[in-house]
Amino acid sequence: MNINITLRAQKQINSAYWYIRCDSLQYSDEFLSTIYAFIAKIGKNPNIGTIYIKNVRKKLLKKYHYYVYYRIKRESITILGIWHTKRGSQFRVF
Repeated sequence: MNINITLRAQKQINSAYWYIRCDSLQYSDEFLSTIYAFIAKIGKNPNIGTIYIKNVRKKLLKKYHYYVYYRIKRESITILGIWHTKRGSQFRVF
């Protein structure tokens, strides 16, 4: 399945990486590896997350307390963004 990452999602991933990196180089590298490994996992099992709204799903990366939001359309998956759990549940899809 084809996987796309929106510019918004990429910026959020980068922002989280640099925020974590201020405390730990190792932890930030692990975070990045985990995010991209999970994105690859979504490609193999798109229904792994729970339904957020309509065709948008979310999955919690427990170790890092980030949700990954993604949309499934036909034969493609679009990563819409990531959201830290401390920020509440008000992730805006659009």
